Amino acid sequence: MSSPSAKPRVFVFLHESFGLRRWKERRTHGEMLSATPYGYHFAADACDLDYSVDHGEGRLASLLRRAMLKTLGFNLLHAWRNRRALFAADVVWTHTEHEHLAAALLLRLSRRRERPLLLAQSIWLADGWPKFPGWKRRLYRWLMIRADALTVHSELNRQVLQSLLPEQPVEQVYFGIEAEVLPPAPTRPATAIIGRALRVLAIGNDRHRDWTTLRQALADLDGVEVWLINRSLPPDFTAGIGNIELRPPRAPCDISDAYAWADLLVVPLKPNLHASGITVILEGVGQGLPVLCSDTGGLRAYFSGDQIGYVPAGDAQALRAAVVGCARDYPACLERACRATRRLLEAGFTAQGFAQQHVAITERMLDAQTRRGATAGAPQVVAAHAIKSDAPPGTVDPRPLAGDRVAAGGFDQLGNGSDPAAWIPKFPFPKP
Repeated sequence: MSSPSAKPRVFVFLHESFGLRRWKERRTHGEMLSATPYGYHFAADACDLDYSVDHGEGRLASLLRRAMLKTLGFNLLHAWRNRRALFAADVVWTHTEHEHLAAALLLRLSRRRERPLLLAQSIWLADGWPKFPGWKRRLYRWLMIRADALTVHSELNRQVLQSLLPEQPVEQVYFGIEAEVLPPAPTRPATAIIGRALRVLAIGNDRHRDWTTLRQALADLDGVEVWLINRSLPPDFTAGIGNIELRPPRAPCDISDAYAWADLLVVPLKPNLHASGITVILEGVGQGLPVLCSDTGGLRAYFSGDQIGYVPAGDAQALRAAVVGCARDYPACLERACRATRRLLEAGFTAQGFAQQHVAITERMLDAQTRRGATAGAPQVVAAHAIKSDAPPGTVDPRPLAGDRVAAGGFDQLGNGSDPAAWIPKFPFPKP
C-alpha cells in the first residue's frame, strides 16, 4: 500500500476491450478520440492510476469466460486475470456492476490481510433487478455490501439501490463528457431552418433507446428530415420511410459531422433508471442544439424542463407534437438551448468533473480508513455528498465535497417526471 504522503494507487478496472493498451491502439487507428475511456485520466494529478489489461485467449478460454458471464452476470475471469494489479492498489475504481461484482468476489475470497478499498459504480443493476432469480439477488447483495463506496449516475438509480441496501449509503455522481474530444459549438441562428426542412438527429446504441417510438412519431412527417445514427438496427428498419435515413457511423468524425448538420437532437428512451442517453444529451447541448428527450431515467437532475424538452416515454404522438412545435417556433427552442448550455458550463458536466468526484470519494474513503486505524479488511461505506448551492429548482448541483446530502423527499422534489414515479414503486424489491 502507498505511504500516507504518496498519491493513492488507483486501479481503474474497466470492461474487457476497454483496457488502456487496446484503447490506445484503437485511438491510433482513429477509432477512438478520447485519451482514456470515460476520462479517468483527468484524475492523474491526484492519483497514481493503473488500468485493467485485456488478455488474449483461446477458443476454450473464450467459451469459459462467456459461460461465466452469462451465468453470474459479471466477468470473473477478467478480474482474475487482472488480480495482481487489483490487489496492489489502494483503491479500485469500477465503471459498471460487471466489474465491481467481479472485484468484490475476489476480495471476498481473498485471505490477504491488506486489501484495496472498492468504489463500486453501477449502471444497469437496478433496471435488471426485478428479473434476477433469488440466488443472484442474494449473491449481488452480499457482494455489494463488500464495497466501500456505492455510486450511480442517476437519482432514480440511487433510490432503488438504497432500498435494496438500506444500511449502505448509495451516492449519485454526475457523468460528464470530454469537451476536448467534441469542442463546444455556438447555438444555431434563429434563421437556420428558414426555407428548408427541420433537421432532426437521433443517435445512440444504448439498450434503452426507443427507436420504434421515434419511427412512429416522425415517419413521413412533412418538413422534417431525420438522421438516425445507429450501428445495430437492421437496414430495413427505415424501409419505405422517405424522411428517415439510417446512417451507421463509420468513424468518429461521422458523429461530429452529424451534430454540425442537425437543428434538433431527439433522444427517445424506454423507461429506465440509469440516466440512459445522458452522454448524447451532454454532447448535443455542448454543440448548441435544442434537445427533446423522453422523461425518464432521472435526467431532470441534470437538466430541467426549462433547459431541454421532455415528453412522456413511449408516447409517439407527444414526440411528434413536440418536434412540430420546434419547427414552428425554432427561436423558442434556441432560447431553451442557451439555458441548457449555461447549465452545462455552470454545473461542470465534464470528464474532468466526473474524475474529480471519484478523487473526492477516494480521499474520503482513505481518510475514514485512517481514522479507523485498520486496513480495508473490515469495509465501511463512505458516501460522497452533494453540495448545497443555488442550483436551479428541480436540479441537484453536481459539484462534490461540501455540505451534507439533502434528503430526497420524493420524485416531485427532484423534478423527475410522473412517468418514472408511476412505475418505480412497482419494482418487486426483495426484503433485505
